[in-house]
Amino acid sequence: MGATTAIMLFVSVLLHELGHSVVALRYKIPVRSITLFLFGGVAQIGAEPPSAIAEFLIAIAGPIVSLVLTGIFCIVQPLLAGMLPLLALGKVPGLHQPGSGAFST
Repeated sequence: MGATTAIMLFVSVLLHELGHSVVALRYKIPVRSITLFLFGGVAQIGAEPPSAIAEFLIAIAGPIVSLVLTGIFCIVQPLLAGMLPLLALGKVPGLHQPGSGAFST
């Protein structure tokens, strides 16, 4: 169960960083790499954004992905209420996502 929770957390961090990267690519800014750490990650882009609005949208994309994931985990939790091990799987990433959304750029 712990390994599954760790994988879910890792995937949620990856999705957060992919949010930044997809928006950067939309503005034709190359993404050099995505480095993942235990509780976070870094998407390294290859150029400066063309405008302040582009920079803002790139920065806010990751937290938006995290908040969407929070919503998904909150919706799934009541469906898993009768299955305690699965409920725990929904709670851990669900608790991580708001923090990831609030403190990330």
